[in-house]
Formats: sequence, structure tokens, C-alpha cells
Amino acid sequence: MKRHATVFALLAVLIGLPLFSEEKPIGFVLDLTGRWSINGTALSKGQAVPHGGRIRFSGTVEEAGRASVTIILLNNTSIYINCGTPGACGKDYELPASLAGSESLADRLTEAILKLFGQKPNQYVPALARGAIPECRLQEAVVKLQDRRVMAAPLLAPCRTGRYLLGWKKISNGVVNEVNAFSFEVSWDPARTSEFRADGIQEGLYQISVSPLPRLQNADAAVTSWLLILSGEKYSRAAAEYRGIASAVEKWDSHISLTARLAFLRACLDGLARKYQ
Repeated sequence: MKRHATVFALLAVLIGLPLFSEEKPIGFVLDLTGRWSINGTALSKGQAVPHGGRIRFSGTVEEAGRASVTIILLNNTSIYINCGTPGACGKDYELPASLAGSESLADRLTEAILKLFGQKPNQYVPALARGAIPECRLQEAVVKLQDRRVMAAPLLAPCRTGRYLLGWKKISNGVVNEVNAFSFEVSWDPARTSEFRADGIQEGLYQISVSPLPRLQNADAAVTSWLLILSGEKYSRAAAEYRGIASAVEKWDSHISLTARLAFLRACLDGLARKYQ
């Protein structure tokens, strides 16, 4: 019991709640559409929510058809409420009074992840462009850098054989650096290519864009993803932590949007970047 109290006291500090408040957090708002309240107070994205909090839709009847809210509990499970279901938003939803196995949060969600998403959730929301090659969208991932070579499989696994232009932008403190961007071409064959030379790439967090070559006229904007590039033991540790996060996200309610999932994963990568750089 003492260990439970210590963990939740730490979490209260991380997400900005008073240490001795009776309303200790049980989770936070990952995403919401429409107007919602908790215990009578307006709810916002990134906000911490307390044990036993009562969530209710507070918008108009006209807004209800598009309204939804996603809560991620601190054991990394999800609660998804959608007003599109008849009668779903005419009642309160009570959050759990406690969580089983809540200690595991300390292993999966670091201080940086909780603090970063809680402070600036919109910073991590991706622009999901309808690119010319949607099947070639890179996955958010931790990727190994070794001897100036980057492991290619996590980057280009969904892509067909061909030539691609990879654009790289460094991310610092969650902000994409537009000034020192660079790009290079790669030839990709999923049956043969395992790595590619990546001069100029250092350890760190990057926004990556992928475009097929030759470029198509009037093509939509290239699809972007975030990648954390690390080497050696730092890669091994960060990759293992990220796999645990990504595995938990895959088990969330199937109705939770891809945008919300990616925002959470990007916050995780940002937190890991700050931890291991």
C-alpha cells in the first residue's frame, strides 16, 4: 500500500496536481471532440483526471453526434465514450476508484511523457496527409544507428521496391526545426535492403518524410513520422521501453483515432529522446 501511495504522489507532481490533493490522478485526457465536463468542471485535452471522477457531455444536442472523449488510465488502458451511440451522452460516466497493478506505470510512462503531453498535447498531433503512397507511411519508432548506417527495416518496411526521397528535420524540445533540414535518396528492396548509409544523421529525434521518386506532379504532401535515432546501449534500452508503450497502445479501444494514438506515441518518443540524449 505504501508503494502505491508513493507512485501516485509522484504522478501528482508530474502532472501538476497538488501533492496533498484528495483528487489524485487516475489518468488523463488523450483526445476529445465537443464539450465535456468532469465533476462539473470543463474538461480539456491533456488534463489529468481524478479517481472516481464523473465525466459528462455538456454540449448541445446538435453537437452530440460528433462528440467523443478518450481517457488513458495510468495503467495504460483506455476509456472511449462516443455520443454517436443513442443515449450514450445523457448520463454520467464514473471513472474507476482505483487501478490494479498501477506500479507498472512507472516503467511504461516516464516523468517526461506525462509532463510533456499534459503541458502541450497539440504539439504532438500529426497532420495526416493523404499522400500518393499511403501504404508507405513510416511508423513512429526507435531506430538503430551504427557506423553511420541506419537500420532500414523499421523505416521503409511498408514500402514497395523503388527509390525514395527521405527528408529529415531535427526535433528539439518537441519543436520541429525547419532551418537545418536535409534530404537524400535511398533505393529500397524489402527482400534485400537491411540498412543504408546516413551521413549527417546524429543521435536524436527527427521528423521524417518519404516521397517516391520520380516525384509526381500535383502530388499531395509527403507523409511524415517521428523517429528516435540512437546507438549502442541507449538504443537497446529506449527500443525496449518504446515497444512496451506501443504494445499497450495496440490494445486500446479500436475506436480511438489514429491521430490520437500517434500523438501519444510522439510524446513518448520525445520523452525518451530527452532521457537518452
